[in-house]
Amino acid sequence: MNDVELISYDNVDVLPCLLVPLAEYNLLLPTVSVAEMVPYEMPFHGDVGPNWYLGEFYWRNIPVPLVSYEVMNGQPNPGVTTRARVAILNTTGQSEHLNFIALVSQGIPRLAQVENELIVDDGKDPAHPYELMRVKIAAEEAVIPDLERIEKAYLSLDI
Repeated sequence: MNDVELISYDNVDVLPCLLVPLAEYNLLLPTVSVAEMVPYEMPFHGDVGPNWYLGEFYWRNIPVPLVSYEVMNGQPNPGVTTRARVAILNTTGQSEHLNFIALVSQGIPRLAQVENELIVDDGKDPAHPYELMRVKIAAEEAVIPDLERIEKAYLSLDI
């Protein structure tokens, strides 16, 4: 077995990210966490579970749970616009049965080459339960979501 040296975030000068637009703000996600961005389609079985669980979204013939990040955080459901997309996210490995989870995006994400020194914690506590941190990248504000907690919330559902 080969020894693999992991690269820590502290050793990375520039991190490729996506700014994923929601109704009121952008999510900041490392590109490696996003498997694919696809056009929005109606999910299946969306009438069970909490209101943030929108149902199963079929991506490459795989059922992927689709959630509304805004609703998970107690905000109103923004609905979907004609520009709505679905961000298929790689999971953190909490369950061998859950490889992907999907979030509704309100538009097309933008690539951002984020430099360590340009990410600044805005000093405010996370405003919502599924936020890790609110940051400023240069002059733009964004939210880093707590993907692990989102997965745990889905895995705790009895559906």
